[in-house]
Amino acid sequence: MKKEHYFNVAINGYGRIGRCLLRAIYETSKNNLLRVVAINDPTPTATMCYLTKYDSTHGVCKLNVSATENHLHINNNSISIFHEQNPKKLNWNGLKIDLLFDCSGSFKDLETAQAYLATGVDKLLISNPSCIDVDGTIIFGVNEQSINLQSKIISAGSCTANCIVPVITAINKNLGINSGSLTTLHSAMNDQPLIDSSNTKNLRLARSALQSMIPVDTALSLGIDKILPELAGRIQTNAIRVPTVNVSCIDACFVVNKQTSTEQLNEILAVESSLNPDIIGITDEPHASIDFNHDKRSCIVDITQTKVSNGNLIKILCWFDNEWAFANKMLDISEYWLPMTSANT
Repeated sequence: MKKEHYFNVAINGYGRIGRCLLRAIYETSKNNLLRVVAINDPTPTATMCYLTKYDSTHGVCKLNVSATENHLHINNNSISIFHEQNPKKLNWNGLKIDLLFDCSGSFKDLETAQAYLATGVDKLLISNPSCIDVDGTIIFGVNEQSINLQSKIISAGSCTANCIVPVITAINKNLGINSGSLTTLHSAMNDQPLIDSSNTKNLRLARSALQSMIPVDTALSLGIDKILPELAGRIQTNAIRVPTVNVSCIDACFVVNKQTSTEQLNEILAVESSLNPDIIGITDEPHASIDFNHDKRSCIVDITQTKVSNGNLIKILCWFDNEWAFANKMLDISEYWLPMTSANT
């Protein structure tokens, strides 16, 4: 592939992950392989511009951002803006889009996904655990090698899976996992009201996000089973929403097959971190969650919190920025996936 070659990408859904992804493409991309040519979102263009410039969680955008009626301008790049909720009304054929990032979180069936491909898009990367048939669920740093030339629709999993699956993989490789239990303490999300409000489908999500820690359903165990089938049925999960804006953690307990100690376990994690520091980080400082805001690593293990009981019951604490880190993993997948096609043409 020639050095000056780039790939045209589009973003569908310009909420928390969509906006983080756009910024990541410009701020943290290692190879500058991607050129954003289109964004589709019902939000007015002027509002999209404002929310790109100013973000209460990740700070003022350092890029040069402006807007005209149907375009968002980032530095010297002009991005076409669309406001279509029905993919059949989109016409992207002239844009030659190599990959569409779906950050809407709304794909519920394969027909919808294929409708976006039919708009003139070559590949689709979904920003949520897929409930449809896809060509793979990819956790970068674990199984991206399973992507092949025939892959068309890929799921990037969830922010929680991207945090814990690399750690589970490392522990299982070194110690063997017999069983496990995970509790995610997740920052508040936009499906929660600021004050109590009616929600007939989930009464807990009717409660104020500002005032309570709220247990919620999670499909993390199903995601782990899908990605690591050798551990299917062995790891159970719970989740609690907490009144913070960003950065979450997973309190993970495992029964392992090999005897270990706190020192040995921390050494195992340190070695894994040294092999892939962009995926697993290590810290021994007295952190609070806000310290990991805008951290692009999938997981940061706080080794001051590691515990081992009776040689085979282990407990670790894993921090992650549930917005910025996940957006950066989507970026990593795309920069791994797209050059494969170019190299074989």
